[in-house]
Amino acid sequence: MNENEIEILKRIDSKLGALIALGMIEDKPSTNREKIKLLSDLGLNYNDIASILNANPGYISKEKALLKKKDG
Repeated sequence: MNENEIEILKRIDSKLGALIALGMIEDKPSTNREKIKLLSDLGLNYNDIASILNANPGYISKEKALLKKKDG
């Protein structure tokens, strides 16, 4: 197995883990900011979160920065 295939498998594993965790949550997030926080906490990167939410990675970056500022 080459490095590219290993990286693809790692991304698939990460996304499957996030899907399983999302399925176990009773109170689903309602706002994009809540969804971004949850997906980020589950270990997904900007591009994966943007893809899932059908959003621009720049928007995800901005929202994560606002969340970090709010928590800090």
